[in-house]
Amino acid sequence: METLHGIRFVPFARVRGTLLGLDVRWIGVLADALHTPNVRQRNAASRLLTRLLPRLKRADAGLLDTESQYNLCLKLRASLPKQARR
Repeated sequence: METLHGIRFVPFARVRGTLLGLDVRWIGVLADALHTPNVRQRNAASRLLTRLLPRLKRADAGLLDTESQYNLCLKLRASLPKQARR
């Protein structure tokens, strides 16, 4: 078992094709995990967010607090090519 901000989960590589019981309610915790010093946790959070973010709906807006929104925006912006960051 691994932990992500104190949450136990099975490493992503061992459970291919499943979301490990996670749903969009985990988006805030995963967004915050993008800035943890642990590379494995950051990578796991990134992979899970890639699958969960497309499932967000307008009604899910309250799932991300201001800090989580900021962390997610920073990460998404950093992943863009330089010319698209304007």
